[in-house]
This record gives sequence, C-alpha cells and structure tokens, in this order.
Amino acid sequence: MPGIKIIAKEESSPEPQYAKYIGNKNSKIFHINTCSSLPIEKNRVYFDSIEEAIKQGYKACNICNP
Repeated sequence: MPGIKIIAKEESSPEPQYAKYIGNKNSKIFHINTCSSLPIEKNRVYFDSIEEAIKQGYKACNICNP
C-alpha cells in the first residue's frame, strides 16, 4: 500500500524490555540495568521492582545502590 512502511522488529538483546533490575543467580545481588557490575548473561535474573528482588532473597548492589 502506498504510504505505509513496514519496519522489522530488531531483536538484538535477550534482556526483557521491562526489566529495570538485574540480579545475579550466584551472588543473590541485584543491580540497576546500567550498573558496571552486571553479571554475565547466563547468571542474570530479571526483576520489575526492588520489592520483587528482595522478596526472592536478593540484596542491593553496593556499587549502583538500586
């Protein structure tokens, strides 16, 4: 159709779009999604809120202080 553009969705990252906090499965520490101390991808757990991370037994990172 004229005037309509189809744009392919780019899926460059497996990280959920909604995740604001990223936890480390091994250390049980969570970070903001821009922290310099994020764990490697295979050790990540994603959270929507600080409350959710704490409820699952995670503690806040001392570097990014979420």
